[in-house]
Amino acid sequence: MKPKIIQIAIPGLTINARVWGPENGVRVLAMHGWLDNAATFDLLAPLLTQCRIVSIDFPGHGFSDHLPPSGIYHHEDRVIQMFQVANALGWEKFNILGHSMGGVIGTFMAAVFPERIEKIAAIDVIPFLNVFHFNLVKAIRTHIENVNKIPRSHEIYSSKSEAARKRANINPQFPMKQESALALAEGGMAAVTSGYFWTFDMRLLLPNFMAPTDEMIIQALEIITAQYCLVVSDKGLVSTISDYKEKISPIKNLQIHEIPGGHHIQLDDPESVTEILKLFF
Repeated sequence: MKPKIIQIAIPGLTINARVWGPENGVRVLAMHGWLDNAATFDLLAPLLTQCRIVSIDFPGHGFSDHLPPSGIYHHEDRVIQMFQVANALGWEKFNILGHSMGGVIGTFMAAVFPERIEKIAAIDVIPFLNVFHFNLVKAIRTHIENVNKIPRSHEIYSSKSEAARKRANINPQFPMKQESALALAEGGMAAVTSGYFWTFDMRLLLPNFMAPTDEMIIQALEIITAQYCLVVSDKGLVSTISDYKEKISPIKNLQIHEIPGGHHIQLDDPESVTEILKLFF
């Protein structure tokens, strides 16, 4: 089963999206993780037959527009852009499905307009964001010094399968199945005469130096009124944070499901995630 591909116009950008399910289904805006793309839900979305899932490519990812040369990829901007996407779809109220970075964006969307978000399901995400503390001044300097040094073109692969083999193990701490990486390759690679290349904006590799304080995060989590379902995989990102339950305790309507698997559990084992999300949505 293949998704319907649509283009969504928002101010200054065109957002690419993959659409699954009946038009009258439960409205779900699905958002992927860093350097992934909308195809991250290709194995999961067809199993959620009661949902109308619109899975987007964030700006700079997949086949969505890149930001102009002066643009910087901030989480705060993505929150605004995703409400613009929902408005373009005509969705006043809707649900959120987010993996990793997509779950972070979804969490803050639920705090910004709690009356618009009915439910949010987050997969292996640290919704409190400020886990990785850094030196703000150093991060800004690093960005300025390196923005003109990053390669302007991607590595060319002879096939999507070759690219998927490398992508599956690019992070030894959080490997994924090759079949999962191939799904991402289908949703985020373009063809040239000599092969295929990843389409994401290379500027995404620069440090994101905008981060809220702990106090700002707690305030945001306390505002959320939507039902919140957190799916945690035992070998994923959240498993590396021993006190994650304490950090997300300000979320009121929270349920946590811990299941075996890695960071890309929605691709590696979509059936297990589906069992949870079918009941939730």
